[in-house]
Amino acid sequence: MKVFKACFKITRRHIISLLIYFSAFTLLAVLLSFSMKPADNTDFEKTRPTYSLISRDGETPAVLGLRAFLDTVGDRVELEDDKKALQDATFFHASDYILILPQGFSESLLTDSPLEAETVTTPDSAGGYYMDIQVNQYLRLFQAFHLAAPESNLTELAAKTSDAVSAEAQVETVSFGKQQPVPEQAAMYFQVLPYILLVLIISCVSTIMMPFQRPDLRMRNMCSPLPALKINLQLILFGAAVSFLAWLVLILTGFGLYGSSLAGIDFRSLLLLFGNSLALTAVCLSIAMLTGSFIKTSSSQNAVANIFSLACSFLGGVFVPLEMLGEGVLRVARLVPTYWYSMALKKICALTSYSPETLEPIWKDMLVQVGFAAAFFCISLVIYKVKNTSEKSFSRVQTELNA
Repeated sequence: MKVFKACFKITRRHIISLLIYFSAFTLLAVLLSFSMKPADNTDFEKTRPTYSLISRDGETPAVLGLRAFLDTVGDRVELEDDKKALQDATFFHASDYILILPQGFSESLLTDSPLEAETVTTPDSAGGYYMDIQVNQYLRLFQAFHLAAPESNLTELAAKTSDAVSAEAQVETVSFGKQQPVPEQAAMYFQVLPYILLVLIISCVSTIMMPFQRPDLRMRNMCSPLPALKINLQLILFGAAVSFLAWLVLILTGFGLYGSSLAGIDFRSLLLLFGNSLALTAVCLSIAMLTGSFIKTSSSQNAVANIFSLACSFLGGVFVPLEMLGEGVLRVARLVPTYWYSMALKKICALTSYSPETLEPIWKDMLVQVGFAAAFFCISLVIYKVKNTSEKSFSRVQTELNA
């Protein structure tokens, strides 16, 4: 394991720069996960529109009960009973809904032909229409209680109506045989991992491999009794150790940030997330080994790491959701391993059961990533063999020893 030990010596020599890589890109992963917007939430969310109630009938029990009910579903805006003030409030959207109760309105509710209330709804305001529905609901209940008990007065009817509209039912959601999906914020963190892993592993592995690209060292290795295949395998083994360390640091960081939210999901979903990210780590290592055979200077190292990582991230659905990409772009994206990572991640995050039918597409996406890794490893080994037999490949490589 002489090559493996030599890699350790190179690592100690570059320990400061490698630590900077790890720290900077780990922080970048956290910042990206916080800055990325989760998918739109399609669940119902109750809103509170603004309303104004102008009573020309005084403070009757019916008016007080209606106002108390509307206070529970909206936010009251006090307006003067003036035509210009009401027009200004409507024009400037100060109130979504204005209700004007005429004189004698409360007593008319006890008759067969109640008076019509005036309403002013802000144009294109869903809140105004919502408040109008609430008012009609209250008045219908008020009249229904009057029909059921004609002998009741306004105070009793207002009390019964207020009790009826304030009643709430306790709702409990129970899932049978299903588990909680992955939380959105944690899913965002795993979504940005491809970019971070790619740029981090390419930068770190290429830093360790560049000294082995020096012509004098390569010629010396060719004269050694150690076969070229074993040299390359030991380089891959050390790169795998660095890649696993990068993956472990990012995973532990994710647990430190979102461990509380991840605690509620099934451990099988966590294992799938780990397996998917590990498959991607293998792909990143294979790409790093492949690009490492061409990288000769630190400037080209940064260029390759950033350009390749950004291209794979934009095409693979890391920064732009796959749903927003055109069909032509998706056909190209299928040739990128990050596309299959994003597809697997999307299915894992929505997973609620663990039947063979639901797990099979996830396994296929992971196997495609493993296939990419194997293909890149084979290509890199072929390139190393060709370079060792080509005179042109022994060009100058700039390192810290001959800079």
